[in-house]
Amino acid sequence: MEFKREYKLLALDLDGTLLTSEHKITERARSVLRTANHMGTVVTVATGRMYISALPYAKELAMDIPLIAHNGAMVKSSLSGEILYCRPLPFSVLSELIPRLRHYGLVFMAYYDSAIYVEKGFLPENKGYVKFTTVEAIEVNDMVYELPESPLSISVRGKAEDIHEVYQDLKLNFGNQVHLVKSFSTLLEIHESQVSKGYALKMLAHYMGISFDQVIAVGDNLNDIEMIEAAGLGIAMGNSPQELKDIADYVAPSNDEDGVAYVVEKFILSNSVKFESCERRKGGERAILPDRFLNI
Repeated sequence: MEFKREYKLLALDLDGTLLTSEHKITERARSVLRTANHMGTVVTVATGRMYISALPYAKELAMDIPLIAHNGAMVKSSLSGEILYCRPLPFSVLSELIPRLRHYGLVFMAYYDSAIYVEKGFLPENKGYVKFTTVEAIEVNDMVYELPESPLSISVRGKAEDIHEVYQDLKLNFGNQVHLVKSFSTLLEIHESQVSKGYALKMLAHYMGISFDQVIAVGDNLNDIEMIEAAGLGIAMGNSPQELKDIADYVAPSNDEDGVAYVVEKFILSNSVKFESCERRKGGERAILPDRFLNI
């Protein structure tokens, strides 16, 4: 199948997609992404990571990137730090959700753009993950009463069979109150009902005046399904599970084979068509989502 459109927005997952297995951006990927951006393609990172954990990679690319973080719960500028879009979990849901999670005896954490909260007594093995995010966890006695504000997400970690049981329970008893994402068999992420990478990407494209058939979305895991299905060109990495490859329009080389660079060269740079970027159309000002899209 040939894809000859002029793609104006490129959304990239981070871990397993833009990053190699050693959590690095290759020089080839950096170079072609900067070239594509110079030609007018808007580049965004769409990740399940916290904003503060994804930010160093955006800065490494040396571009003002609208970071889609927390699986789409927040869109925030990598340069100004301005929040463009935000959908936290409502406290009305948390007050029922947290006691239910305690019942399973699994570790659960509340995530904000730059902070993590855990209840005292969380399992030692989770310290490794907290360290990986570069954020020190704040311990509280009771999340229902001691969280400073509504979190962007709640994550639950445990054995695969335990996570599956929690997933089925929440799906049955919380229905459309939450959106559940199993990024891995041992990790369940809980968001506000309309949160997904795909929804956040649609909002971003809509304001920028970019048709969704001019959007490329690239990912490697199950939390990328919505944006890959919605994009004009949905691409799964070679290291993706078969379920993702089956719904993608195209399968690229793996993250350790410079798959992102290959995608940019094949579908953006090979067209050699320069078009007006959103920044130019806006008279040099960075396009952001208007007030009507904030906290809706």
